[in-house]
Amino acid sequence: MKLKVVNGLPKWVVDWTPHDGPRKRRFFDTKTAAQNEKDAIEKQNREAGEVWAALDAKDRLEIGLLMRRARDAGYTLRQACDFFEKGGSGAVTLLSIAYNNFMEERKDPKRGLSNKTLMALKSNVGRFVDGRENIPVARITRNDLVEYLRNPKWGPRTYNAYLTSLATFFRWCVKSDLLTKSPASSLDKIGKKQMPDLDVAPAVLNTEQCRRLLRATLEFDRGLIPYIVVGMFGGLRPMKEAGKLLREDVSAKLLMVRGASAKDRQRRYVDVHPTMLKWLKIALKSKAQFPPANLRRRFENVRERAGLIKRVYTKGKERPIIESTGWEQDCLRHTFASHYLPVHGAEKTIEQMGHGDYGMLFTHYRQLITKDEAERFWSDLAPENLIPTLFDPKTIIVDQVADNVAAQAGDAGVAHVVNVPPGHGVVGESISDSPKGEREQPHPESNTHGAPEKLPIAA
Repeated sequence: MKLKVVNGLPKWVVDWTPHDGPRKRRFFDTKTAAQNEKDAIEKQNREAGEVWAALDAKDRLEIGLLMRRARDAGYTLRQACDFFEKGGSGAVTLLSIAYNNFMEERKDPKRGLSNKTLMALKSNVGRFVDGRENIPVARITRNDLVEYLRNPKWGPRTYNAYLTSLATFFRWCVKSDLLTKSPASSLDKIGKKQMPDLDVAPAVLNTEQCRRLLRATLEFDRGLIPYIVVGMFGGLRPMKEAGKLLREDVSAKLLMVRGASAKDRQRRYVDVHPTMLKWLKIALKSKAQFPPANLRRRFENVRERAGLIKRVYTKGKERPIIESTGWEQDCLRHTFASHYLPVHGAEKTIEQMGHGDYGMLFTHYRQLITKDEAERFWSDLAPENLIPTLFDPKTIIVDQVADNVAAQAGDAGVAHVVNVPPGHGVVGESISDSPKGEREQPHPESNTHGAPEKLPIAA
């Protein structure tokens, strides 16, 4: 026991080395507290020595072997004794039972887990359980996980995804008193610098591909316009953010991404670019959906119409296989970042996307796009430049999907338009499909942390 200065303050230090581990030190503000700790440690060691000394060599050997056996199987001697004294009432939990209980807890709506997260846990952990259903949880070892993860068909990212799911499951087993230690606790993920695609640029749509996607959406399914433009021109994450955006989260200046939808569980506000605002006005006049129903199927339809994917149907399978012809995961978000960064800079892009640092932005989203190319992207994809025959700055389309196609083709159907009074349809006012003079009811969260008040706009 010594007196030392720690961070400029005097501290009493108790220093000792347990027989089964590395050196330990504890710090105390007073000499009395340190002395009490020292006495307690010495008493414990003395009693342990007395108990051990009272055992003969045979008992010592048996205890050592049983402790090793219990440790390898994932339980303690105390747990074994408790189980025996209770008459075996605490039956061994099988892996399949633990997995089912784990998934039931995770499905509880109060936890707020996304369908994507639940499906990942069900698939990644469920595949490990398959074939091991009747093995006790305590019998699963680190080597079992190492062998399972040594799948030659998996790349580093797939390896990390499976390890994350398994680590989550076995941590739950520890917290549920099914294990004393997780077999995944000493397994490490593959680091980002070891990823083979470290220098591979993210998938980004060019202006022509974006043009085709917007045309296909306008022509075949206007209800998806909000979902697509908030990703393409706002950088929202596809399913959790863009796919859950509500009408009351949208104003003429800002989009509100709710904390329940954001990846980091923190609400943020995204600036509405003038190009996005024009598309949102068209969407609102077309009674677009917030959020859209049957999103996966409908989004596949417009992407296929735009030539970005190809669906291949296989006999006996309900869902088609998706073949990419220019589309990758998070494509719209990557496209936004790559075209927003050269114009607005890294700081603003990070704020828009909800990232915490420069590394994430430059590693995953930056493409070699010049400022001139980026400025043309925002200009060329404005609706009046993309489809001038269907958009006039002085008018707003209010017809149905079938009519606008006929109008462009010169058929019998005529696109109906309404005149916009002077001063309307510009950045700075709220978007609304409410009757003139009728104020929308604000959402409970819409006026907090600097959110803009929503004002009506004439229809």
